[in-house]
Amino acid sequence: MLFSGCTAGDSESDDESDEKQSSLEECNKAIASAFCERGNFYSEKEEWNKAVPDYTESLKNDARNSITYGYRGRAYASLHKPELALADFSKAIEIDPNNAWLYENRADVYDDLKKYDLAIKDLDQAIRSDPKDAIAYGRRGYIWSEQKQYGKAIEDYSKAVEMEPLSAWAYDQRAQAYDAAGDHKKALKDLDKEVSLEPNNSEAFNARAWSHVQAHENEPALQDALRSVQLNSKDPDAQDTLGYVYDAFGQEQNALSAFNRAIELGTNSGDIYYHRAQVLLKTGSKDAAQKDLDQAKKLGYTAEP
Repeated sequence: MLFSGCTAGDSESDDESDEKQSSLEECNKAIASAFCERGNFYSEKEEWNKAVPDYTESLKNDARNSITYGYRGRAYASLHKPELALADFSKAIEIDPNNAWLYENRADVYDDLKKYDLAIKDLDQAIRSDPKDAIAYGRRGYIWSEQKQYGKAIEDYSKAVEMEPLSAWAYDQRAQAYDAAGDHKKALKDLDKEVSLEPNNSEAFNARAWSHVQAHENEPALQDALRSVQLNSKDPDAQDTLGYVYDAFGQEQNALSAFNRAIELGTNSGDIYYHRAQVLLKTGSKDAAQKDLDQAKKLGYTAEP
């Protein structure tokens, strides 16, 4: 037990009773806080099965704590129990209907369930509750992008950039939306900004390399891909990008080496197998290419129409 001794006493006067009740409530909140803190400790370690019971014990002692419901909701979501997560977030919102963080987290669950209209509705409310919440704009932008409504996504990401001009994530997300909309020039401008803010971020160079590829700018794409691998040689995605760029230069053997390295590092990305298959076909290795295509399909890869 984290705490003991929080019990009511024998018969007493009204004043003593009120004082005792107040002391009991304080004690219960102390117990709740202790369990919640331990739940947070487990959550930080992503030990969600241990976090949930602690949050539950906390709520037994402080049943109106909206944040604890929110914490347990996130734990349930991480355990892939969306209905329980939604129940906790909804209870938390009932207690604290103006808390933007709660709406944002419930929106994440709706997004995972592909209930985009409900997710957008929650994020609209989050923004009404806190109009300066850049994260809410970013999350809504992401959901617009999932629905291929890139114009709306760019508007939301632009609001996030306006609010947090030194946050690399906002430029990165807006760049992805620009790329998807076919505006590679603006995407590269955002990625230049991201790289300037995080010059040692492998993923930023990798993203810019892909944007150069889409803009048919192979030389800068190769420079960025090499830099990404230099910063993090154990990132399968960086190796995949490098292989793709080498292939664009007609350097099949270098491309295969990069794809092989990506797969050796361990990946569940069907894209990498698909990319390697295309190079193997060029080199005449049809059987090996077919194996890669089968594996890509098994991992869920679907070629763009």
